[in-house]
Amino acid sequence: MVRPRGRQSRRNSILVLSVSVLIAILSLFSVVRTYAMPVEARTTEAWYSYQSSVGFGFQAHVQKGRFYPTTPVTPAQLIKVRGPNEPPTYKRVLISRFTDSIEIEVPYRFKADRPADLTVKWRVEGMEVIPGIWQLPYPLLAEKSWSVNAAEVSGTEKFVIPATVILAEMVDSRTTYQVQAEPIELHIKPVLEITASGLKEPVQVTTTGDFLVTFRSTTVEVDDARTVTGEKGFSETKIVPITVPVFGRQIQVSTIRQVSIGAFVFFILAAVVTAWARREKPDVRTLLQKLGSNLIVARSFEVPADASVVEIRTANELLHLQVQAERPVIRVGSTYFLQDGSTCYRLSVSEAETTATDE
Repeated sequence: MVRPRGRQSRRNSILVLSVSVLIAILSLFSVVRTYAMPVEARTTEAWYSYQSSVGFGFQAHVQKGRFYPTTPVTPAQLIKVRGPNEPPTYKRVLISRFTDSIEIEVPYRFKADRPADLTVKWRVEGMEVIPGIWQLPYPLLAEKSWSVNAAEVSGTEKFVIPATVILAEMVDSRTTYQVQAEPIELHIKPVLEITASGLKEPVQVTTTGDFLVTFRSTTVEVDDARTVTGEKGFSETKIVPITVPVFGRQIQVSTIRQVSIGAFVFFILAAVVTAWARREKPDVRTLLQKLGSNLIVARSFEVPADASVVEIRTANELLHLQVQAERPVIRVGSTYFLQDGSTCYRLSVSEAETTATDE
């Protein structure tokens, strides 16, 4: 059995209209959901971090023949006097004037989270001071520099402070400046400078620590062993698009929003166009309903020889002419005629529309 074309066309139109409305509703739902979501977010990306440290320790070497042992004396073996508890005061270690020399040990370390081109400079500065009277540079350790591609740099530097020499200088300085009580202080400042390049931006690292050795007439007072540490991280804050998983893929919210708006507009227009087209198609059926008894169905109709034939396009136009002429409309197959005096109006419709009117 062959399905009538009019019925098939009507069902296709209904299917297109239904699908368009459904997709438009889903698109609208997606638009509402995505507009409730932010499309961008701030994120912080860490691109470099490091830790650095400079330590300080010592051993006291006593003069031979004295009552101290001939082996080096470590801070743990010496008398410790605690200073005030308020930082940054540190414990002091008292050493007899019979100390021959003090061996200073300064460990340093730089460790980053990833390798880089490192330019390293390392030195130990010294300053001999009588507070409020004079100060002079005191050579301790000259600057060393080198370059390396690595994530870590470390080492330990040692140098000796001749206690007996400084005590002798102290006696001369007191005589020169007529100072009796003030001690001579030796300020020790290790400096580790590192430039890390080959990154997003060069990184400058400076690690320093201030330590003190004080020489008096009968004793030498030294800072207790300790370590100065520092760390820093470099990061960059960016605004990145937010994504959501869609069928196993990450799609940006802004893209989903744009696609949803486009789909909503497109399928709403498709539904409107389909509905409008469906509204125009029942034109012939409406004609039949309004003509009623003024429609005559005939097997044939011959246009008079002296009549002029006027083709009309729409059924509404034919209906309007019938009301004016008050003449019946004659239908022969898919053609409608309206005879008004010497003029014959003719409307030809498609076979599909004719089949639809017969249902």
